[in-house]
Amino acid sequence: MDAARGRPVAFVFPDADDTVAATVSELSRREPVFRAALDECAELVRRDRPDVDLIGELTHGAEPASAGATAVRTDLAGLTTFAVQYALARTLITWGVQPGLLAGYGTGQRVTTCLSGRLDLADALALVSHRGGAAAGPPAVRTLTGDTADPTLLADRELVLLEIGPATVLADLARETERSADPALSVRVLPAPGAAATDDESLAEALAQLWLLGVDVDWAAYSGRAPGGLADDGQLRPGRVPLPTYPFQRSRYWIEAAPKTPGAAATAEPANLFEAIASLPKLPEDQWLHLPVWRQTVNPAPGPQPESWLVFTREGVADEAAMALRDSGSAVSLVRPGERFATTDDGFTVRPGVTADLLAVLRALRAAGRPLERAVHLWTMEPPADGVGTAYGLDTLVALAQAAAEVGGAEWAMDVVVAGTQEVVPGDVTDPEAAMVTGPCLVVPLEYPGVTARLVDVSSSPAGRSSRELVAELRRSPTDRLVALRHGRRWLPGYESLPVTDDTAPFRDGGVYLVTGGLGGIALGLAERLAVQHRARLVLLARRGLDGTDEASRRRNAEVARLQELGAEVEVVVGDVTDPDAVRRAVAVARERFGALHGVLHAAGVPGMGLMQFKRPQEMQQVLAPKVAGTRALAEALRIGEADEVELDFLVLFSSITTATGGGPGQVDYCAANAFLDGWAAQHAVGRRRVLAVDWGEWTWNAWEDGLAGYDDSLQEFFRANRARFGIGFDEGWRSLVRALASGESRVVVSTQDFQTVVTGSAQFTVDAVRPAAEVGGERFPRPELTTMYQEPNGPVEVAVARSWCDALRLQEIGVQDNFFELGGNSLLGVSIVTTLRREFELDELAPHILYEAPTVAALAAVIEAAAAGEPSTAAPDDNASQVRAQLRRSGLESSAAARRRAR
Repeated sequence: MDAARGRPVAFVFPDADDTVAATVSELSRREPVFRAALDECAELVRRDRPDVDLIGELTHGAEPASAGATAVRTDLAGLTTFAVQYALARTLITWGVQPGLLAGYGTGQRVTTCLSGRLDLADALALVSHRGGAAAGPPAVRTLTGDTADPTLLADRELVLLEIGPATVLADLARETERSADPALSVRVLPAPGAAATDDESLAEALAQLWLLGVDVDWAAYSGRAPGGLADDGQLRPGRVPLPTYPFQRSRYWIEAAPKTPGAAATAEPANLFEAIASLPKLPEDQWLHLPVWRQTVNPAPGPQPESWLVFTREGVADEAAMALRDSGSAVSLVRPGERFATTDDGFTVRPGVTADLLAVLRALRAAGRPLERAVHLWTMEPPADGVGTAYGLDTLVALAQAAAEVGGAEWAMDVVVAGTQEVVPGDVTDPEAAMVTGPCLVVPLEYPGVTARLVDVSSSPAGRSSRELVAELRRSPTDRLVALRHGRRWLPGYESLPVTDDTAPFRDGGVYLVTGGLGGIALGLAERLAVQHRARLVLLARRGLDGTDEASRRRNAEVARLQELGAEVEVVVGDVTDPDAVRRAVAVARERFGALHGVLHAAGVPGMGLMQFKRPQEMQQVLAPKVAGTRALAEALRIGEADEVELDFLVLFSSITTATGGGPGQVDYCAANAFLDGWAAQHAVGRRRVLAVDWGEWTWNAWEDGLAGYDDSLQEFFRANRARFGIGFDEGWRSLVRALASGESRVVVSTQDFQTVVTGSAQFTVDAVRPAAEVGGERFPRPELTTMYQEPNGPVEVAVARSWCDALRLQEIGVQDNFFELGGNSLLGVSIVTTLRREFELDELAPHILYEAPTVAALAAVIEAAAAGEPSTAAPDDNASQVRAQLRRSGLESSAAARRRAR
């Protein structure tokens, strides 16, 4: 127990979750403060939306659900999550737990603004009901002032982070804000999925943990009356029992401060792949621009043929190709899109993008003696109906990879056949939405090293393709990552240096330019060059404006002032680039304030982080939105393709070299988003309209440092040094942009190293290359300070699980109730551990995500014992993944606190 009292506490609120209702049934029944707060929310919701019975939804959510059913209506997940979080916070505050800081994500941000007094309860509920969670609200609020808080406050080692939910995910992320060797502790309020404890037991345990950690608790308020008595309703009320009940031998146990010692230095050297990258020379600046080129190639001979094919087919050439494969004598199972999973005479129907349906397909094939060997995806050969293209393509391919990993499919091949992702020959028409399948085609083999993938691009014109040439390509070994078929010819991509041109880029002195993401680092850096060289008039579209007194607001004001000092006129429009109204407003401001709009730099973007195995479509959408929905919003506001189109000198889309390299593990959504930009530029760069996608390499400026957090220390240092050595500076980036615009091309790659060599080497940038290797020997560290007592593993399975964790986390011992993520584990380590255990116990299945459902040695051992006995795992999740996995996935390759905790 901490010697000091009155330790500060932060309430941390995660985003909406459609299963949280199932965790509060006992609290709703037994805690009057909690129930009163729920009733208050329900009454306010009923006034606004008479059709919604919030208490009924919560009661329904508490009942057992059938397999695959949601706990509550997904459209009400925000409301139910808000009500539960608000009620929990009110209950804790009544019990004397007074937060000094409120932090939230998504719907949780609405709760913070409500509790801090910046928004009343009725308005907060109305916003959640009609607009969902906060898109760009304050991440943290000080309860005394209502001001936005500095995120580094969350790294205070004295601060206890209390997650108002069934996980400590946002709290774990918050304490990683500062790279402290002694991070803050976190406590969860609700039971983790699969835990035996009820919600009221978990809340009581959380209260006890808070007290042990030094947080003040009003025990009289918690007890409700004199300790040990009965309340008026006859229910027992908790009371304080003085302990010990007998005298101990007198011994002094003074709590001393933990000595500060430096963390262990990483000993692993970067893999040969990274040494090879570092050995590539940095090119002269006039050789940085590269163009994609296509070359005809001879047709390779057919390779070894699989015994069975799994073909995702729809109609037209796709069906013809599927029938041709079947006629050759191979076993072919067809998968067609449908409204539900079902078996058919020739295969299955599945819901596009639903992992559970594809898991059922692969299990059925395994039971029939035909495990996944070769998958062919033909759903995007013809453009699907509007609004479902992403589900048919990107989401379904990610779901297939997830399902294959769950059933233990280690080595298989995937061919994705699509029309019009590439501009190969003059006259090719590209389909930007179809191009997003580039993400899984490039990244699936990086995250699942036993899988090979090939993207086969066929002509968008039916006259330019045939089922015969397609089947011939499918029968070849998938050694090339990208192949184009045009009129009986086979093409492979490459990249060549683009000679420097003397033409002048179309920037005007005093020109009017709209910049999205305009207060971000790269966009702001280029805006400064526009100010200096052309005294431009700038409209900056940014999610946050200049109001506010916090440090971030002061910094934004200083940046705008600097642009003005450099000679620019500046208008800041606050809005999200994915909001068509905000983009129309920005275009209108440019034309009304400055009288014209000459060019657009679309630089807004969100990093992709997190292994594919743990991503859901909703989370990938957050990465896709700024580039996909943002580009569409710009096209609408600029009236592109309409008679009243705004005539621009240029429209530049900031893409990335990940469209050719994949970007490494964790980048499937980011790669897909940038592939959309490349395809959109090719589709719309017609006539006099100048549209350019610039596939940028790495910049020296980088706001996405958290993307490195799950990697080994030596690799983190390598990536930082590599960026410093080979990254693009702002001045260099500006000159490259000028040359790219002068080229007249629709797509240009900017790489400081020979790009063809970079692309070839990128295939080795797999999860194995960046995963910290488990060590049987080597230095081990003491078990870190945890909120659970140490319990020794018991039995061979628990011993084996604990040993594998110790090897991966480099710890001396691990207790059976220790939480994997509290120990510093992350998804990279988790996948490695699960693979090791599945092999050791010879299991048909042990899902990679199982550690999110069974995060202790005891829980994971129970799952393994059940699987070994042929019993279904009770910890396996349905499609409505728990809040734990959803929030952990957002953290990317979740940053490990293990090294810092070992320093205690």
